[in-house]
Amino acid sequence: MQYTINPTLLNAGAVPSRGIPRAVIRKAGRIQRFSLPWFVLKMLFCALPAAVLLGRGHASLAGYYFWATFGLLLITAVLRGRRDEVLALLIALAPFINLLRAFAFYNVILVLFGGAWLGYFIMASGIVRGTYKKAPLVKGIFVYAILYYGLSLFNTGDYSVNLRLFELAFTISFILILSRSPVHLGAALTGMIISAWGVGISMLPHLASGARLGVISLDGRTLGNPTQLGMPLAFGFLVIIVDRGQWLHLHSKVARWLMLAITLPLLALTTSRSSWLVAAGGVLLCILLGGQRFKMLMVIAIAVGLIQGVLISPFGASLKKGITRTFSEKGSARHRTSGRSDQWMVAYHAFAHSIITIAIGYGPGNGAEVYADHSREVEGVKYAVGKKVALHSLFMQMAVETGMVGLISLAVWLWLCFVKVFRFTFQSGTAFPLVCFVGYVFIVISVSGNDINSGIFLGMALLGTMRVPLVKNTVRNFIKRSQEQEPIMPSGMAAKA
Repeated sequence: MQYTINPTLLNAGAVPSRGIPRAVIRKAGRIQRFSLPWFVLKMLFCALPAAVLLGRGHASLAGYYFWATFGLLLITAVLRGRRDEVLALLIALAPFINLLRAFAFYNVILVLFGGAWLGYFIMASGIVRGTYKKAPLVKGIFVYAILYYGLSLFNTGDYSVNLRLFELAFTISFILILSRSPVHLGAALTGMIISAWGVGISMLPHLASGARLGVISLDGRTLGNPTQLGMPLAFGFLVIIVDRGQWLHLHSKVARWLMLAITLPLLALTTSRSSWLVAAGGVLLCILLGGQRFKMLMVIAIAVGLIQGVLISPFGASLKKGITRTFSEKGSARHRTSGRSDQWMVAYHAFAHSIITIAIGYGPGNGAEVYADHSREVEGVKYAVGKKVALHSLFMQMAVETGMVGLISLAVWLWLCFVKVFRFTFQSGTAFPLVCFVGYVFIVISVSGNDINSGIFLGMALLGTMRVPLVKNTVRNFIKRSQEQEPIMPSGMAAKA
């Protein structure tokens, strides 16, 4: 059955296209103005020199420069009371934060994101509570993160197991809070795409023939991985082409097509199959919805042309190897899935071991140890036999660690989210939250999804679950708020401070 969104509603209540170049924030009797060009310049002050140093092979200098300048920007924004800018900077520079975390300390992301959330709550608790009230499903994520981490700590005695659950929860919160202003959210998302470009382009000089973009070895360290770079590029690809780029608060078609021309080749060179799946799934979903079918067909044609260009470039060997590894009929399932098929076999064996394991699993945090024990018992498994390795799927992890109790709870939460986002799509004509929801589901099929990239996808999806006015009242609210100089999100999704 095919559904078609109403194209006449696509821009109803959308971000202002004219007349409000800057976000206006009233605070304590004074006015703060947010300038997108100035924000991008500050972001480039951190990212551009770091990318150049990486490109020239100076990873340590790049890391130390980035963290010094990034810390300076954050401190300056905090002292000036620009709390939304702090959140926007954390999202915008996430690709560099993920890549260079080793040059600070491993849990630097948790400290930064947790500190930013706590500081925001102290300064503006009403905004945070109001945001959670409008998106009640996000409360379930925090409950899940706290309980699951607590049980993992109790079962393993290792504080680091599942600690990254909080990265997911904080990132989702930042996306929802920034949705109050399309300028701040658009700046954060645009900055993240630019940062992903910087990471990818800085690695091109070190891309050996047949290697994958996204991971490099410099100064005795191995930095990044292809999926870590591929996911923000896949997100960038989708946010540029879906809903006319309105989530970026970017109204220039030329700018969007230029961004697409940079993003697609880098995404292709990562040869990250999960990232490719997310990007392709978003395009297919838009074609099925029908509202942007012709544009999606144009995007496919452009993508084919750009990929052909990459194949004949000096980097073509890397892309060709990735395509062969993914689509070749000669390759085994183990080879095509990088050992994930072995993990699924072991996970099923462990899950079906007894009535108790089917019902409640082996306990949160024990997935790696279970794989090490049961991988020896499954015939034909060759991936990491006898070794403790993370389970590369949220569904696999829940089945092994929590059994049917966890799987059913996860399925119910995802179903509630899907129903709300699906309804929002056909009320508003805005497809991107649904695209992000499907993208998140594709992500957690292949990884656990406890990171910033997954949080951005799920956070954007949850914007479609917020309790908002009916679409017929959207234009009226938009005009009223525009006169008050307070920009709102598409389809009335703004949360009053």
